[in-house]
Amino acid sequence: MGEIRKLLDEQQRLRREMYHNHNGKAAFKDYKCYVQRETRRFEFNYWNQICDDIIAKANAGDSRSYYAALKNMYGDQPNKADSHKAFKKADGQLTQSPKETLAVMELHTRSLLNQPGAEILSDVNRYVPPQAEILHALAKPFVLEEL
Repeated sequence: MGEIRKLLDEQQRLRREMYHNHNGKAAFKDYKCYVQRETRRFEFNYWNQICDDIIAKANAGDSRSYYAALKNMYGDQPNKADSHKAFKKADGQLTQSPKETLAVMELHTRSLLNQPGAEILSDVNRYVPPQAEILHALAKPFVLEEL
């Protein structure tokens, strides 16, 4: 982390120098590209090290350490007990219990499925293009002489 901090401090110094002196734009741009490259290299090495560690633990058959490393990589998963807080009531407040969540879902489903159908179809028909006129001379079946 110390290396990244040094890179970012130097980038910030070059940026200040560019704004105060109105020169050094090329140097700042080159250093900015260098910082981005180095940051990506650090990130790649970090994740590569974690993956190598997980693979080594899996190959060694150490399932406890393997799953601990996976949990460390993915972080703590959201608590399933709080999953009901993802729904909002009609007044805009989040639901506080699974029962409230079920009530909100039931209300939404009832309002969604119990709408009059004629209004919906009239909206659909508004966007349907008009049917082309049928030419009766062309609508006759073929006769053997025409083929």
